[in-house]
Amino acid sequence: DATMMALLPKAQRTIRPGMTLSSLSAGTCHLKAAGFKDAVLSACCAGVGTKLKVASEANLHANVGVDLVAICCNDLAARGGDPLFFLEYYATGKLNVSLALEVVKGIAVGCEEAGCTLLGGELAELPRVLRNADYDVSGVVVGAFEADAPRLPKTDAMKTGDVVIGLLSSGLHANGFSLVRTTVESANMEYLQQAPFDPTKSLGEALLVPTKIYAPILKKLVAAGLIKAASPVTKGGIIGAFPSILPEHLAAKLSTDAWELPGIFRWLGVAGCLPCSELANTFNCGIGMVLVVDAGDVEAVLALLEDTHEEHAQIGVLVERAQSHAQTLLEGAESQ
Repeated sequence: DATMMALLPKAQRTIRPGMTLSSLSAGTCHLKAAGFKDAVLSACCAGVGTKLKVASEANLHANVGVDLVAICCNDLAARGGDPLFFLEYYATGKLNVSLALEVVKGIAVGCEEAGCTLLGGELAELPRVLRNADYDVSGVVVGAFEADAPRLPKTDAMKTGDVVIGLLSSGLHANGFSLVRTTVESANMEYLQQAPFDPTKSLGEALLVPTKIYAPILKKLVAAGLIKAASPVTKGGIIGAFPSILPEHLAAKLSTDAWELPGIFRWLGVAGCLPCSELANTFNCGIGMVLVVDAGDVEAVLALLEDTHEEHAQIGVLVERAQSHAQTLLEGAESQ
């Protein structure tokens, strides 16, 4: 209880209109007070995965909570939802109060950035299930959109010539960490060593840069009616971002010359002896969110991204998909 009370000021900073904290394990949401006339609820649930293992081995936990919120809110916002409130679950073998506070404070930071309320959560001790201070963390975000609002993705509106815009990632985000750990081990490196691709950070710090939260910019793009689809680049890497949002007859043709492959991915490719295909099927390769935009709306989208200082690149177009071909085509990958 004392641990949860220490988190109350952080949670109170995230409260948005219509939300009430009745305790740090529960709360209420009044949809009309939140600004909705005829709301349809939407929800997403996720964990951070094996990135937690790297955080534990590097003893760097401050950003884990931001990752959790980002994964959930990015997925919800990519479907057109406005994140309203977030619930977290932190489980450990034996409660380390300072560690738990560090993680949940990160969740509050992520909620504040995403514009959603940290409405509640639970800290649970699971002896004999988790060892000592080992922990796992998961979360659920609940959002809403108006019943008469267009749904994303707008697959019926997509056509050849539509433009693919990529929003740049902040780093690895939260996918591919089993392969990352294997690569670090095979390179005989320690997480406290200087990152070979970034002299300003330790390897652990560079690997654990938190997932970028795209919910605020997606909310603006959706409200303006400027995008046909959005997809976070998570499992399956940049290759896997498109099958869930494209109709069967279309494919995304991407030019890898359109954006710079960040050094962290170059290092993983060389140190892990990874072919370009494995990099692209595992990691975001510098693109954290992809947008499908009508060619006539590109100028307006780019202007909005510039106004909000959102780093981006125009990375491809939609083309007719040949029978039995993949839905993501990479041009120039071997030259990167």
